[in-house]
Amino acid sequence: MKTIAQSDLIAIKNGSTEPLSRLFQENYSYCVKQLCLQTQCMPEDAKDLVMDAIIVLREKIMMEAFVNENTQGYLITIAKNMLKNKLKRDRRQLEFEPGLVEGYLAKKTNSPILTEDSESKIEIILLALRKLGGKCEILLNRNLVDRVPLRNLSDELGYSSEDVVKTTKARCMKKLKSLIKELMNP
Repeated sequence: MKTIAQSDLIAIKNGSTEPLSRLFQENYSYCVKQLCLQTQCMPEDAKDLVMDAIIVLREKIMMEAFVNENTQGYLITIAKNMLKNKLKRDRRQLEFEPGLVEGYLAKKTNSPILTEDSESKIEIILLALRKLGGKCEILLNRNLVDRVPLRNLSDELGYSSEDVVKTTKARCMKKLKSLIKELMNP
């Protein structure tokens, strides 16, 4: 358990950057590695989060709100909380975007065109699709993901006409959007 020397805390409060630089060098690699292991985030994101955590640590020291017990654990906790807050914000802002289905297709074919933001949105959409279940899940997967035209789905899924498939798809999309909103705001 590493702590920050009292002389370094005083120097940071007085505006010195040298103790922060040393703190950064001593803890950066370990914290990035642990953050990647504990949260499965990408190394680039972990690096940004740890740098932001060091800035927050400095602010806490300046406000005398820092408890000097385990510096690495403190930095990792700050970074994890920042990541958690970001994910919560992303979920709240998520709205159903039909274009994300193409992202899911890219994911299925291992294409590198997805961003992390798109992936979190896709995960919520896929969870909502699974919760829909039944004919809605099958219809939407076959049409949106597998790109089977509605006219072909009427025969394949046993609907009487293409119009019935269109109506059913519209009802299913409405249910899907409602489930997505529920998942975003638990």
